[in-house]
Amino acid sequence: MRRHLLTVLVGALVAAAPASAQPFPRDRDHDRDRGPSRESRDLVNYWFERYFGQPADPHSLFVWAAQVDQSNDPDKVLAAMVGQSVYYDRAGDTPRGFVLHLFHDLTGRDPTRGEFQLWMDRLFHNGGESPGVEDRTNVAYDMLRRYPQSTTPPEHDRDEDYDYRRPGYRPDGR
Repeated sequence: MRRHLLTVLVGALVAAAPASAQPFPRDRDHDRDRGPSRESRDLVNYWFERYFGQPADPHSLFVWAAQVDQSNDPDKVLAAMVGQSVYYDRAGDTPRGFVLHLFHDLTGRDPTRGEFQLWMDRLFHNGGESPGVEDRTNVAYDMLRRYPQSTTPPEHDRDEDYDYRRPGYRPDGR
């Protein structure tokens, strides 16, 4: 009886255990075996190298690429990335540095006095004396909408099927 009870208990534990451990929760539309699409991973790696000066670490790559796959507007994902403290710290840990750094990263030039004042006013209007992550993300999103040409990976510039800005775009064709 004891042996039978032990066999039943072990069988119940094995049946209740997950088939494979998933490192992160995923949307049910995602292919559980593949993770984020190649296009999204390429895009996030491009963004990391362009805006953070280094390739994405595996965890960040997975998280942000999954967000691109799930989003109808990848500019919001990029805005969230550059709104984080890592980018803000890299830009000098000041609102002024953030605006100058992001503007230059997006356009390849320094802002005019009027452009600089416009973005500073928006940042301080949204965030008061010390703009937080949400405030920086909102300003970054506005800048990305204003200067959209700078966010497509170079290897996809001539790829007609690669248009992540199209509403409802899904990199894997879904």
